[in-house]
Amino acid sequence: MKKRLFRSIVILLIILPMFTVNISSRGPAFALSFQPQSITNTFGNDAATTHNFTWVTSPNIKVGVIEFCDKDEFTGFDQDNIQIKSASSVLTKTDSDTRMIHKVELENLKSGTQYFYRVGTDGSYSEQGEFWTASNETWTTGNQSSSFTFLNITDTQGATARDCALWKNTLDKALDQFPQARFLIHTGDMVDDGQKISQWNLFLGVASKELMNLTIAPAPGNHDVLNKNTTNANAKNFTESFNLPKEINTGVPPGTAYSFDYGNTHIAVINTECDSINLKKQADWLKLDMSGSTKLWKIVALHRGPYGATYDSAAIRKSLTPVFDELGIDLVLQGHDHNYVRSYSMRNETIAPDGRGTLYITGNSGGVKFYPLKPRSWQQVDLQPNTQMYIAVTVANNRMLIQAYDVNDVLRDSITLDKVVLFLDGVEIKSDAQPYINLDNRTMVPIRLIAEKLGAKVSWDTNNQSVTIINNTDKIKMAIGSNEVMVNNKTILMDTGPAVEDSRVMVPLRFVAEYMGTSVKWDAEQGIVELYSKTYSRK
Repeated sequence: MKKRLFRSIVILLIILPMFTVNISSRGPAFALSFQPQSITNTFGNDAATTHNFTWVTSPNIKVGVIEFCDKDEFTGFDQDNIQIKSASSVLTKTDSDTRMIHKVELENLKSGTQYFYRVGTDGSYSEQGEFWTASNETWTTGNQSSSFTFLNITDTQGATARDCALWKNTLDKALDQFPQARFLIHTGDMVDDGQKISQWNLFLGVASKELMNLTIAPAPGNHDVLNKNTTNANAKNFTESFNLPKEINTGVPPGTAYSFDYGNTHIAVINTECDSINLKKQADWLKLDMSGSTKLWKIVALHRGPYGATYDSAAIRKSLTPVFDELGIDLVLQGHDHNYVRSYSMRNETIAPDGRGTLYITGNSGGVKFYPLKPRSWQQVDLQPNTQMYIAVTVANNRMLIQAYDVNDVLRDSITLDKVVLFLDGVEIKSDAQPYINLDNRTMVPIRLIAEKLGAKVSWDTNNQSVTIINNTDKIKMAIGSNEVMVNNKTILMDTGPAVEDSRVMVPLRFVAEYMGTSVKWDAEQGIVELYSKTYSRK
């Protein structure tokens, strides 16, 4: 009897490790404990002065705090200069457990600053992490603001540890290539089945170190909001994983549509996982949001893109692209299609001249799934290398460099966007109508803005489609589509005529400025036009 029992124990001890190996191949065990897990850091309402954090613990850890300090002043978390803020801790039930969600929002931070932090509570703190606040430095001709880089990864769609290891590798490769990256935009389908908390555990867990030190700006995808088991209503697992700005009147769950400024760029995140009514509400919100921004560059991130490959998302295109056109959105980062697509510059659902429309890019996949090529009329580049890819966007004042790499460090695509920027007496002139260079190689600018900045008056004659500029004793009159201009009742022939763009009268800058007594300097390499009034003294 004892021998049979001994043999049974030996057999059991042999079998158990084999059983454990099979289980671990599905993913490392995730056990809620007093130790903070699934830590994410995200932007607050003002990326220059606020920053948000989220982490989870077992239900019995009812309080949490964040300790933080300016990197340049940091000597240890036991020092008197460490700031502490309490988290809001809420008990929540998932499909497989009950956990405590801790969220905290830091305010009144210094812009353009690197901070060290840790989260938790006495005796159970996380490792040290870091984050950056955005710079709000003003760009002048004598003060060139520094550039910044951010990453875009999409459709990691992990269901297993093996899947999520691919997402981690993609992120690590991106950070190896661009260690200076300030944040990551993930354009959705982070997990394969968003109602399963185990997949969120894996997604956040395998890249825990990276996400502690890299701010993430996520957009929800269709897989992230799945709710067949009724435990993921209103994208619950998404919104509980990230502490994001909660915009109102968007028609979608708070924290799934939001925006932020970074440097001279305004970025809005749209939730495409809704019906047409709520897409319309988001479009209305986006109009107010973007119209209130004076930033030079405008970017939108979303999951289901208007101009992709595999899927022809006509409803998204009809709902959103007219608004993108109206607002002058420069770049739309998309997901969902699992291949790499870069569109032509698009406007009014047709190909537009470069710089006069919106560029749409789908970043293939950062995970396990790839779809075959699907040619579309709007595609300028369509790639499927059948390996993970990521995008790096570098904004340097009025130039945006977009590079697409695969995880083998191969540069698959690259494009540079440039904008003409105007300065008057050393200060940038901001306009809701973007200056551009026309087919005659002349810089076209909105006449009312320029004339009024130079102290002139402008009147518009609708019947004759003509504009009149009066500056002291000088009078300039020009008609749309005509190269003839009247200057103090004298006819002069220009080499290009005025035009109407986005309901704005655009005129050749040098001709108008010089006739109004202003000197003009053009820096072709930088895309900068400098105007100097008669009274301005250049040092």
